[in-house]
Amino acid sequence: DDSNKYCDEAIKWCLKKDSIYLLGQVHYQKGYNLELANQLGCAKTFMEKALIFFEIQKNEELVKFMKVKIEQFSS
Repeated sequence: DDSNKYCDEAIKWCLKKDSIYLLGQVHYQKGYNLELANQLGCAKTFMEKALIFFEIQKNEELVKFMKVKIEQFSS
């Protein structure tokens, strides 16, 4: 799917440029895409990575959001 392709390209670009600024958002987007495709194990993995970046950035609002999303996969 195009969205996953663009997410993969964005992740590679961020890593190449040594920038974590959008890595959380891009990992969340890819996880969300995978969730919609019913690939729940992979979706959870990407959302867990997103959580790590949001924690590093001290973005408490998105940390709380991601914890709720990840918990939904465990239910």
